[in-house]
Amino acid sequence: MTAGALLGEHVGCAESHIRGALENWDAANLPRCEECCELLRGAIVELEGAWRSALEGAPASVPVAKRLYQLRADIGVMIRLVDASTAFCRGLALRIGAAGDEVAAGTRTAPSVWSQREA
Repeated sequence: MTAGALLGEHVGCAESHIRGALENWDAANLPRCEECCELLRGAIVELEGAWRSALEGAPASVPVAKRLYQLRADIGVMIRLVDASTAFCRGLALRIGAAGDEVAAGTRTAPSVWSQREA
């Protein structure tokens, strides 16, 4: 396999992992957020492989270079999004005393300290 073909394969796999993460992401579902983490790890591995291929002399055209930079940006955004969702799910579960991985949409949390009407 040529260096250029290897570079293209890494880019394609990274894009596939990111698409999978976007399709699986659900902000209120901890197991799906964890699936996204695994897919993003795979995307990072592929992106690192693509960068190595490019550094080792694989011809990276301008469109391929733009895809690499866009992939890096997309992965960064997805990581922050999944991290925030995971923290929110875990924090909400702790606050309401939930033992499961998912918090039902209609679940009422503890009364707010700011409003006596809720108490």
